[in-house]
Amino acid sequence: MMTQLNIPATEKTPSIRFDPANDFFEIKGVSLPVEAEQFYSPIIEWVKNYIVDAQKKTKLMVDLQYFNISSSKQLLDIFFQLKRLIGLEKQVLIEWLYDSEEEDLLEMGQDYEFMVGIPFKYTEHQLITK
Repeated sequence: MMTQLNIPATEKTPSIRFDPANDFFEIKGVSLPVEAEQFYSPIIEWVKNYIVDAQKKTKLMVDLQYFNISSSKQLLDIFFQLKRLIGLEKQVLIEWLYDSEEEDLLEMGQDYEFMVGIPFKYTEHQLITK
């Protein structure tokens, strides 16, 4: 079993919580790093290693309020890495959280789903009960 990956959020980077033992994978916050590739590189490497010994089902929750174009490319890389699980006869789902006022975020999720070809579930923040 792989170790967890926990990266706390900053003003310009999201929190990353990947916990395979508890089937919990989350990217949350804002993603506006100056060097997106530098920030996301260890995350993408972690995902590549996870795929070798992945659970039967993997659900990644993506809850980003804002992200820049360079972050978008890195997210796409993560999604394409996760798509490899389908070829290994495993299930993968991206849960894309968005605010109902932020139609652009919903459309971005739909664009990713179309480009990558893995299932997305869209959840409005107001529908989430804690």
